[in-house]
Amino acid sequence: MAPARSRWSWRGMVEDDAIFKWLLLVPALIFMVALVIYPTVFAVVTSFQKYILPRPATFAGLENWRWVVNDAAFWSAFLTTVKFVVIAVGVELVLGTLIALFLNREFRGQTVIRGLCILPLVAAPFATSLAWRHLYNSDYGVINYVLQAIGLPRVEFLADSSIALYSVIAIDVWQWTPLVIFVVFAALRGLPKEPFEAAKIDGASAWFTFRRLTLPMIKPVLLIVAMLRMVEAFRVYDILYGTTRGGPGTSTETINWLIFREGFQYFDLGRATAMSVLVLLIVLVLTNLLFQQLIKAIRAN
Repeated sequence: MAPARSRWSWRGMVEDDAIFKWLLLVPALIFMVALVIYPTVFAVVTSFQKYILPRPATFAGLENWRWVVNDAAFWSAFLTTVKFVVIAVGVELVLGTLIALFLNREFRGQTVIRGLCILPLVAAPFATSLAWRHLYNSDYGVINYVLQAIGLPRVEFLADSSIALYSVIAIDVWQWTPLVIFVVFAALRGLPKEPFEAAKIDGASAWFTFRRLTLPMIKPVLLIVAMLRMVEAFRVYDILYGTTRGGPGTSTETINWLIFREGFQYFDLGRATAMSVLVLLIVLVLTNLLFQQLIKAIRAN
């Protein structure tokens, strides 16, 4: 007589649907714990410690948090970051939507233009920033060469504190607008044709059709892109490292650059992680607000 099969054998676990479903989730759970949950918990714990390398960490209570809240440099960097996010993401959404509407029309050479639009996304952000640093150069940069050729004075794009941040924003807009273009273009391609044909028969103008039909239908997609770009823009670092490195002065010093300076130049991991956790909380609140608007837009459609 064959021995009874163990209830907890691997074959029995695979044959049990409930257990098998959990087994499939194990790799994802391990990945999440290792790369998301553990680093987050470690950062929160470190934010309550006085941890200046190479000295060992000691419990400091709310000392780091009090320092962050009362630090003028943090709030200056925070306002710079907000300015960067609002302008960059806003321009990318508007410009990307307009270009997507243009590409949604039928015209000669549309395939070539669509292919060219994706090129900025192919380049690495750091490599892009290095290329733009040379383009902005006041001595041999192409942009200043063109300005001089048409009779305009040279511009210190990265050395003038009044325009340095906008020069960095222009790099971000150049690289990430194609993402908005192709996401919105895909959304436009998926829209039903009947409402637009009916509006055309009724004599509706192009602006009326866009405002009353197109925009409400693609609003969920725009909110998703805005959410993704907002989170990414808050983390801006590569562009700054390749161009201004927070300068001139502190005119382009964002939160991420301040955290880098505090953690990897001054080696104060306690204060750096306190700033990181605070920024994480702020981003979570903003993301939640956008997510609520997304739910409303989906229900409206």
